Amino acid sequence: MEIQLLSKLLVSFVFVGVLGLFFRVYNAVVAEPGRLRSTLRKQGLRGPLPTFLLGNILDMKKARDVAAKAGTVNGPPDSHNCGAALLPFFDEWRKKYGDVFLFSLGNTQIVHVTQPEMVREIITCTSLDLGKPTYQAKERRSLLGQGILTSNGPIWAHQRKILAPELYMDKVKGMISLIQDSTITLLNSWRNIVEREGGLADINIDKYMRSFSGDVISGACLEAPTDEEQPGGMGARERDQNFDFECGEGKKRSFSNMVPNAVGFTSRMARTNPGRAKMAINESLRLYPPVSVVSREALKDLKFRSINFPKGVNLWTLVTTLHTDPENWGPDSYQYNPERFANGITGACKLPHLYMPFGVGPRVCLGQNLALVELKILISMILSKFSISLSPNYVHSPALNLVIEPGHGVNLLIKQL
Repeated sequence: MEIQLLSKLLVSFVFVGVLGLFFRVYNAVVAEPGRLRSTLRKQGLRGPLPTFLLGNILDMKKARDVAAKAGTVNGPPDSHNCGAALLPFFDEWRKKYGDVFLFSLGNTQIVHVTQPEMVREIITCTSLDLGKPTYQAKERRSLLGQGILTSNGPIWAHQRKILAPELYMDKVKGMISLIQDSTITLLNSWRNIVEREGGLADINIDKYMRSFSGDVISGACLEAPTDEEQPGGMGARERDQNFDFECGEGKKRSFSNMVPNAVGFTSRMARTNPGRAKMAINESLRLYPPVSVVSREALKDLKFRSINFPKGVNLWTLVTTLHTDPENWGPDSYQYNPERFANGITGACKLPHLYMPFGVGPRVCLGQNLALVELKILISMILSKFSISLSPNYVHSPALNLVIEPGHGVNLLIKQL
């Protein structure tokens, strides 16, 4: 009798456990996504119909594969429509559903937003209830841990408070010698290759850009305060890891991305007017921003403009679209024209808050000062030693990995002056 009773109890427990698991899975896969979509649809939001479990992933992949082939050309492209090459489905959906629409990545419900005033509210929102998407934290936890790129709430605020002072401009100015030394290392490696090739060399610059950026970040981390000097108690290893990912990873992959566009303009103008180099950098970052999407998640129910966003909904602001919208940048928005920045960002477009190569608002990239100083020093020192031009072996093929980067690298013809 006791054995039979125990057996029945065991079966009951297993049944209850399986039933509980079923309801949890059903809630995560069906009920909760359906509730979020229903709440948004009742407010007038539309979008492509999702498929079970996958959402709109298959449609996105199909469109992206087709666009990637069309976007691969030998030499520089006639038009710099990076978004159409990397994220073509957004252009199609935007034409059909407007600047604010709903789509799904698996069971994650996302609202695409490029309506200027709503974008302004989202990017300037200081509430800790609007944070980085939780699905990204889960995907990248093994790589980034609970670092500043993935954390939210008080943990994120604490880390940013500690890191921010290390990247103020006065601290960056103290890194100039370090940047110059790293640049000299790069120049010497190129000089050796050019001399070996008889005065003119075709060099794929990607690995050199990554090594240069890595050298600067490593040196900056080594020169950072010790644990005893560090307010707030963050350990050196944790601080340096956050510092590296916040400041270094995007630049390692994106420095070379601006070169195909900037090379001609910068070579002609940077020696006589450093301001021209800044214009070239701004325009290159406009057409090929390191990050294609600014993504946030409503960690509690939030409202922007007239739309209530329930907890769990993600909001995506597409940087490639905002950076090339003819309504904001003019009819030549897909052309490389550094002169548009002659009077700064405010003079380049109608709505300057839509220019966000390093993000904007409370989560603006801490490393932007360091990145821009690095670029200016790097470009000026390269042009003082070499003449550069785009190699006939260059293949234009933007790729979207951790950041936007050249799919086949960047080849330059480099000649010593």
